[in-house]
Amino acid sequence: MQHLKRLLEQQGWTQSQLADLLGRNRSAVTHLLQGSRQLKADEVVKIAHAFNVSFAEVLGEEATSVAVTKTPLAQATTPPVEKILTKEVVVEKPVPVEASIQFHIPPSTTLARHPAIRKQGQHYVFRLSQPANGTQYCIEVTGREVDHLGIIPHDIAFIGPGYQEGDLVLVEHQSQQDWRHELRLYQPPYLKSFSSLEGQFHALHEERATVRILGAVYAVTRMYRG
Repeated sequence: MQHLKRLLEQQGWTQSQLADLLGRNRSAVTHLLQGSRQLKADEVVKIAHAFNVSFAEVLGEEATSVAVTKTPLAQATTPPVEKILTKEVVVEKPVPVEASIQFHIPPSTTLARHPAIRKQGQHYVFRLSQPANGTQYCIEVTGREVDHLGIIPHDIAFIGPGYQEGDLVLVEHQSQQDWRHELRLYQPPYLKSFSSLEGQFHALHEERATVRILGAVYAVTRMYRG
């Protein structure tokens, strides 16, 4: 991660100081700077606030530069772009649009009008290739909390079974009398949510009776230009 090395040099920081900031040992920081380990979301927040820089600067341009399908899917001559999340790095691959999966919650009025979205009975579905990774849910991103990961409102997140530490997961939890669905960072035993504006974490404990992890985000497809 040459961009992170440059940030350290510009700020006059040592690797030991960075290790202290992140709460990691020196070898973990060495692996990070050598590119053999990717930054976790909470580390991005800590570095951005300590150096007073944007999340994009911490991640580097290559981590936030993504291609967006410019033509509506119904008129496209090439498959849409599916952006696969590999920790905080976004890569692309084309996928055919043949099968359908159901939205976990109804899409916004704006997205519901998109030609790739269909209403079937009481449900909305998004046409996709055969649901990879055992897709369980399809959910529209409505907030800006994960902007720094390259995910913006109206993107569609695909949720598959299974999850591990460091994954972005779909969480169902009860807030007062309502049930909410949010994308959160899984750092056992906590599920952390953060604001891209404030960088503050508000953790849920995974063993609470009112908390359920529905699966991990494995792909995100952009329907509209941000």
